Amino acid sequence: MAAHDSGRTPGASKKCPAAWLKPALIRPRSVLYQRTLKAIEAVGDVRMIGLLVTLITLYEGLILLRAISSWFASPDSDHPAIDLLKRLTDPVLEPIKKALPDTGGIDLSPLIALIGLELVKRILG
Repeated sequence: MAAHDSGRTPGASKKCPAAWLKPALIRPRSVLYQRTLKAIEAVGDVRMIGLLVTLITLYEGLILLRAISSWFASPDSDHPAIDLLKRLTDPVLEPIKKALPDTGGIDLSPLIALIGLELVKRILG
């Protein structure tokens, strides 16, 4: 009976001495925890948006390079750099070209694409 006089319950000696602390450590739904997660998610969202804006800006540069190169290089040029620019920008420019009416030899698709991409960037951030 002496063991029961100390206020311990039978089998308590087998538990971890800091067993009372364990529930406090496994409470991931505390307000501080939730606020920390929200802050981390917000930082991640900001970084993702920043990455998207950077990629869009780089793509705008490619479109601009293609438009400028079209002034100097012939349309049938087989230069590797011109070919690369065409392969990278055609997925965006070709549908715009098809949707625009014939303007008599002036290609407005890069201008429309740049305006559209700029609008996307402004919406993102």
